Amino acid sequence: MKTFTLLLLLFLPVQAWSCSCLRIASMEEAIAYRPILVEAEAVSLEVVDTPEYGRQVHSATLRVNRVLKGTMTTETIVVENLMCYASLHPDLMKPGHVYILPLLASGNGRHSMAGCSHSGMELVDGNLYTFEQAAGIHRKQRFYRKYARFLKAYRKPAINRR
Repeated sequence: MKTFTLLLLLFLPVQAWSCSCLRIASMEEAIAYRPILVEAEAVSLEVVDTPEYGRQVHSATLRVNRVLKGTMTTETIVVENLMCYASLHPDLMKPGHVYILPLLASGNGRHSMAGCSHSGMELVDGNLYTFEQAAGIHRKQRFYRKYARFLKAYRKPAINRR
């Protein structure tokens, strides 16, 4: 039985067995440990509405404006909702809004956001805002820093796609 359990853990996707958050990683940690960091505008949301579960957003399609860290060959990406805690998830995104997202490529143009972590920020009028947990599943936005100051932290020149 121990061998079966070990094999099961080895072959299950990481999201399936690592969603017991012992702590929530900071925005800085999420950026440091994710190989890709982008500025992207939400284009559309994949919404499923069922009588049993109500409205659920499974993913968001975003247009990449800038690659701030790592490499990306596509201009449009899909970020998927995780089962783990994430401060920002597709359900909170709004089409036309711009987000700064640390990501991990999942293949086929899909990317996963950081789990058990602060997972993204919204860019509004030159300022970055994180999503902080409020009552229950709700979030409140908190000023993080000026975007120009944030950009200075990256020595690699950003690839501007606009």
